[in-house]
Amino acid sequence: AHGVMISVTGVCQVKISGFKEEVDEAGNPKLVKDVNALLLAGQHFIGQSDREIEHAVASTLEGHQRSILGTLTVEELYKDREQFSSRVRELASEDLRSMGLELVSYTISNLTDEENYLDALGATKTAEVKKLAEIGKVTNLNEAKQRKAEEELKSNIKINEGKKKIEQSTRDVEVAKAKMREDVNVANARADALQLLEKAKLMQSVVEEEARQAVIKASVEVELESEQVRRRKMELEATVQAQAEADLFRKLKEAEGMREFAEAEAHRIRIVGQAEADALRQRERV
Repeated sequence: AHGVMISVTGVCQVKISGFKEEVDEAGNPKLVKDVNALLLAGQHFIGQSDREIEHAVASTLEGHQRSILGTLTVEELYKDREQFSSRVRELASEDLRSMGLELVSYTISNLTDEENYLDALGATKTAEVKKLAEIGKVTNLNEAKQRKAEEELKSNIKINEGKKKIEQSTRDVEVAKAKMREDVNVANARADALQLLEKAKLMQSVVEEEARQAVIKASVEVELESEQVRRRKMELEATVQAQAEADLFRKLKEAEGMREFAEAEAHRIRIVGQAEADALRQRERV
């Protein structure tokens, strides 16, 4: 790693890739037997011992470790082992898959060098960590003080907000009370107005009834007066008619008496005339 000889010890787990994941027609993943992987593993390792198989796998991984170590600095390797392990897994998986194998896991178990560079880097790192820890402690203390001040400020703000809310609530209550009083006054005014209106309607009804009774009374009085006038008229007419009839009767009686007198006088004259005529005729005979 850039002039420093680094020894990397890695631990891996490898298995024969007997199954592979595929997607069925419904789009759901499923495991199916990987016949091709079994054939590849058989071609590469049939008849070999476990040590020989381990050596083949180790050689493949060591080759990829060396190639990746050549691209990294010691600091990069020391700081980010996971990145190194991930790159080894990525490159070695393809080669192992071509042999019918599957890399299950790979991790770095140890990093060493003959010049103790890593130890020095660790010491430097430890010093930096301590320094950062001290700085962090001070920072944390300052942050704690700042947080305490902020909490106190927030607490004061909350207290002030609480007071404001109480004041606002008190104002709201007073406004609500005033609104309630206004509503009560309006309701009472409406009730009084309705009561006055009902009284006015009642008095109007009484006045209208009295006026109607007065009209009826006046009509009755007019009818009575008219009846009295008609009765007096009839009485007067009856009196006048009776007087007229009496006068007529009297006059008729007087006329009848004159007619009887005239008839009696005429009868007397006829009798006298007849007597005188008879006497004259007697004398003439003599």
